[in-house]
Amino acid sequence: MLGMQVSKTKLTALEQAAKDAEERKTWAWEHAASAYEERDLLACALARCYPSHRMVHTQRAKSKEPRNVVCIHTPAGQLNFMLTDEMDERLSDLPIESNHWDGHKRPEKRARMAQLGRPQAKP
Repeated sequence: MLGMQVSKTKLTALEQAAKDAEERKTWAWEHAASAYEERDLLACALARCYPSHRMVHTQRAKSKEPRNVVCIHTPAGQLNFMLTDEMDERLSDLPIESNHWDGHKRPEKRARMAQLGRPQAKP
């Protein structure tokens, strides 16, 4: 009988641990979705502040379906963001131009974005 109580106690602890892990996972996904939504809104705002257009991105690894990219030409350099369907709809008035990605990777894009946030020297 004591052995069964220990097993039930262990099972209850495992069930609680699994429930806690699932709750943490749900919380993380909800916050990640929120972060991506904020990123999309900021990319749309940047696209309205600087000369911008859309380009077709044909080299998608996860899908054979091409997606649009917004290309933002800032004083710090080119910034490109993959467009979600919602972003593409928000920026549908921007023209689609030929793909002329300058080859920048995420670290360079982040450095360019950081440069935009710095005070500009006055002439």
